[in-house]
Amino acid sequence: MIRVTRSAPREAAWARYGTVAGLGVMCLVFSILRPDNFPTFKNAVTILRQGSVLTMMATGTTMVMILGDFDLSVCNLASFAGMLAVGLSARGGVPLALSVILALSVGAAVGIVNGLIVSVLSLSSFIATLATSSVLVGITFLYSRGTQISTGIPPEFAMFGRGYFLGVPGLVFVMAAWSLGLWVVATHTEFGRRLYAVGGNPEAARLSGIRIGVHRTAAFAVSGLGAALGGISLASMLGLGHPQAADGLLLDVFTAAFLGAVTLREGQFHVVGTVIGVLIMVVMLNGLTMMGAEFYLQNIIKGVILIAAVAASGVRAHRGG
Repeated sequence: MIRVTRSAPREAAWARYGTVAGLGVMCLVFSILRPDNFPTFKNAVTILRQGSVLTMMATGTTMVMILGDFDLSVCNLASFAGMLAVGLSARGGVPLALSVILALSVGAAVGIVNGLIVSVLSLSSFIATLATSSVLVGITFLYSRGTQISTGIPPEFAMFGRGYFLGVPGLVFVMAAWSLGLWVVATHTEFGRRLYAVGGNPEAARLSGIRIGVHRTAAFAVSGLGAALGGISLASMLGLGHPQAADGLLLDVFTAAFLGAVTLREGQFHVVGTVIGVLIMVVMLNGLTMMGAEFYLQNIIKGVILIAAVAASGVRAHRGG
């Protein structure tokens, strides 16, 4: 009994901080193996820049996952929002600022539609957002005519994604502001506390007077807004609009969120954990690329990490219950 009692705090600490320790070990290993390239300010800036778009999308989706729902449309929505912002300014003659605002508004609107479908029609979020994702793919190709937009784009648009401030990419500041805002909403507002209440026990939340449908719809709206912000940022980084620019990020988005669920908390999705999950993903891919690892190996590792993170978060959530 004494041994179990003494080991319990150690096990709890490892469960909460194991992923953070893993991130540190990864950085140390890559620094030893690539001392001239990995542990440099330039590479640190590169890592932050590479992770900015994924962070915007993954933290937004985290708000939905707090409820126990999933948003599979985030990547296709990001691609569409990026295409829309570029297309409106390059082909439609719409001022750049208004183009970005309209694209962000469309992202939030799609999120609201997702939330209403799930809440009003009582459909599984998995099925509802999978269907929305398919619709968005069709709309994106219809709008773009199946081609990328690379001409007529205002120079200011590329500056948004490629510009630097104090030696740090501007997108990093946008990412930080977005993540900080979501963290405040999720942890220091009544809305955030109600999201966790609904995710923990929907029936108890309903009986306590929480309007579950309203909160679910709002969470999906945030997810849609984060997807649109990420898609516009990605288009700005690329300097063009591509109909499939963000389509390949879905695995990364959910891997980061599930890694976050096993970081600092017991099987609970939260914004800070997702940010750490993104860092783990980006650092790993950055280091593997420096090591010359093949692309398929990176995909295998990401898949294994996702399986492990989902399994671990499920076990911890069960223990917590």
